[in-house]
Amino acid sequence: MLKRVYSGTYNLGNLDLAPQAVVNVSVAKLRNVYGIDFEEGTDDLDDYKVAYYALDDQVVALIHHTGEPASTVSVYLDRGLGPSRVQKMVAKMTKGLGIDDALVGWIEADVLRDAHG
Repeated sequence: MLKRVYSGTYNLGNLDLAPQAVVNVSVAKLRNVYGIDFEEGTDDLDDYKVAYYALDDQVVALIHHTGEPASTVSVYLDRGLGPSRVQKMVAKMTKGLGIDDALVGWIEADVLRDAHG
């Protein structure tokens, strides 16, 4: 089950999140159409907007850095997930948020699948 969590009230621990997919939807559309509430922050790269979710035993973060294309949001998952688990997590996330799977423009597992056949 997908559950919205906030950085100040949920123990995010020592996460090792990495970009695992890109969804071709803007932050504005995610906010206005899908009702996703984003937090704002700054890291070593840039200012960003983020929405954290708990899904199964993992944290999913939708992150948009200011310098990235306005029409995309990156999906960050644990760096140690394998390709099969990444695909399943992204599918569960899009289903839970009501986002069409066709809007997933890139997924880390695509690169692995293309490289191996």
